[in-house]
Amino acid sequence: MSKALSNENIIKVLNEKNGNILETAKALSITRRCLYNWIEKDDELKQAVIDARETIIDIAENKLLQAINSGDMTAIIFTLKTLGKARGYIETKEVKVSDIEGMKNKETFLKQIDQKRNEGSNE
Repeated sequence: MSKALSNENIIKVLNEKNGNILETAKALSITRRCLYNWIEKDDELKQAVIDARETIIDIAENKLLQAINSGDMTAIIFTLKTLGKARGYIETKEVKVSDIEGMKNKETFLKQIDQKRNEGSNE
């Protein structure tokens, strides 16, 4: 690695490009594959990529929280479906035993499942 492409320089550009490998490689005038190879071989560079991407997630979480606090229903529902699963905020599809009783064969069963799916998508 040349002096211009020291770990310090690569990490600086990685942070400027928010961990985007292609944009970082372009800014350093190297190929993406070359940058991936260096990252793969160097623990400091691996950690720099992880840190840059974690920063993006932190920013996104803050924006999500702002949206929730402003009453954005989509943000609220998204959060409940993803983070609120343990509290029961999860979509499920129920199949009652009575719906499948009396089925004579696999073909009948599959037709009934398709009918149930179609009914659910029309709601």
